[in-house]
Amino acid sequence: MLVSVFRRLVCGFVVVVALSGCGSDDNRPKGSATTTSTTTSLPATVGDSCLVGRWRAQQTVIHVGILSSLVGGESVLQTVADDGKVSVDYGTQSEWRGFSVDDPVTITKHGTELFHLNGSTGLYRVFDGDISNVFATQRFAVGQPLVIQLQFEESARTYTCDDTTLTIQNTDPDPPDVFLREG
Repeated sequence: MLVSVFRRLVCGFVVVVALSGCGSDDNRPKGSATTTSTTTSLPATVGDSCLVGRWRAQQTVIHVGILSSLVGGESVLQTVADDGKVSVDYGTQSEWRGFSVDDPVTITKHGTELFHLNGSTGLYRVFDGDISNVFATQRFAVGQPLVIQLQFEESARTYTCDDTTLTIQNTDPDPPDVFLREG
């Protein structure tokens, strides 16, 4: 029992550190999101016109430190404008499930994330983000839920896009993020 509780505490700490960074801001209200914005010199256009539109997630992956990845997010709606502005709507509760060590874990998010995207030559670059309106909670099978402080991170991953499907690759062995075009 004690080993299981210790494992939960360690895993919870890794998740919070992995998703929120190591610092804290004592002036921020408890449970509020961290906003990080960077300036990257990329064109003010989406690049690949195939990316423009509304995309409903069929499967997305959240990376939880070095221990595991959680799969879910089927209700997430990503809207991409031709100027590269992206809105990711998590709705009232998007959910990812998986295991951390041997324990089941669930992460839920709600709110809207904003960022810029440039997609060209098969590279999906995400930059200049604002996640101040996204909130997340981690739950293990036993114990109290933990509010996760999120921090935006720039990224570049490979992707494929056609008339119906957007697939964004994740680090092996994780499955890709898959979206279907709406409307």
